[in-house]
Amino acid sequence: MSDQQKKKFHPQDLIGLVAVIVATCAALAAIFQTQLMARHQAVSVWPYLQMFAGFASGDQQTDEIKPFSFNITNKGVGPAIVESINLRRKGEPMSNWRVVFDAVAAEHGLDPTAVQRGISEANMDPGEVVQAGEIRTVIESGNSDLAALLAREIYVDQTIEVDVCYCSLYKECWRLVFPSSRPETQKTCQG
Repeated sequence: MSDQQKKKFHPQDLIGLVAVIVATCAALAAIFQTQLMARHQAVSVWPYLQMFAGFASGDQQTDEIKPFSFNITNKGVGPAIVESINLRRKGEPMSNWRVVFDAVAAEHGLDPTAVQRGISEANMDPGEVVQAGEIRTVIESGNSDLAALLAREIYVDQTIEVDVCYCSLYKECWRLVFPSSRPETQKTCQG
């Protein structure tokens, strides 16, 4: 064969090159679409927890509205699976809200019996699920003196901290530390 015959361009070569380019583009589009669908699926069950303390002054209080309540709400579109919840006062771990109430009462000279009266609580334990749109009252107290002290410790002195780590159904996890209002992404809720 001469050099001219070797260098001659054939239409089949162009068709083959175009076919390879089209196949590569189709494969890349399929990969991108799959990633986009997976992300959409994860966002469709995204939980977003918020915590807030409620305080009612004397004229707002009724049998249904207590002077103090601590609440967790899920403003997201999917359920939040609580993996861990930790309560601290002045940096010290507290096992539950009643222990916090006792510590506040003792420090400020309130009658511990009066403080414990009128408490209703719904403990939130690891593994519990907070559904989308749900507002869960974790604890309420009917003692207005305690409520005033808690308001100061929570919002002024910021000595009470609630740390919750939760995950979505797809094991995407977030950590929310009250009184902060924004959850932070976590790889896991372990350690």
